[in-house]
Amino acid sequence: MEYPLMDPPFEIKSFEKMTKKEAKIHFDWYVREVPKRVELIKKAYLETSGGKLEDLDLSPKSLVHIWKWFIPRIVTITKSDEEIEDELKNAPAWLKEKVIENKKKLTVGSLSLAMDLAIYFAEVFIHNFDKLYWGFVTKPKSLIYVNSPVIMGFSTGIELDPRNIVYNLTLKIINDKRERDNEEDLFNIFKAWENDI
Repeated sequence: MEYPLMDPPFEIKSFEKMTKKEAKIHFDWYVREVPKRVELIKKAYLETSGGKLEDLDLSPKSLVHIWKWFIPRIVTITKSDEEIEDELKNAPAWLKEKVIENKKKLTVGSLSLAMDLAIYFAEVFIHNFDKLYWGFVTKPKSLIYVNSPVIMGFSTGIELDPRNIVYNLTLKIINDKRERDNEEDLFNIFKAWENDI
C-alpha cells in the first residue's frame, strides 16, 4: 500500500535543533495538516480493511479497530552498516548494545502510517476531552519531545507525545510477534492517560 508522507513546505530540522520560532512555524503547519492526515488514514483504513467509517469515529474504542488494522501493515527493513554506525556514534554507552541488537527499521511507508496513527490517537483525546489541546514545549531541551507537537492540558501537567507512544508500541510489535496479544495496546494506553485528565 502506497501511503504519502507529510511533506512540510520548509526545510525541516531535528526538533532538538529548532529555535523557538522554527518550532512555532512547524507546529502551526502541523496542526493545519491534522484534519487532512486523519482523513487520509481513515481512507486507507476503509480501502484496505473492509471496515466501516463508523469504526473510526474518534471514540476511545476506535483505537482498537485502527491499531488492529495497523499491526499487519508494520513493515521493516534491515538498517545499513552506515546507519548502525551513525546510531552508535550518537548513542550513550548504556544504549550501544541495544543499537547493535536492533538491526531493523520501519519502511518509509510504515513510518508515515505510524505518524498518522499517532495523530489519530491524539485527536481521540482532543475529541473526547475539551480541556486537551495541541501544543509544544521549548524547554528543557533535554525533553525527548522538545519542540514537537504534543497534547497538553492533563491535570498532572505532563504532555502526551503521541508519536513517541505509537513508535514505541510499533517497536514492541516488531520485537514481539504475538500480534493478537497486542491488539488493545493503544486503547490501554489511552485508558492509562485518561486517569490524568
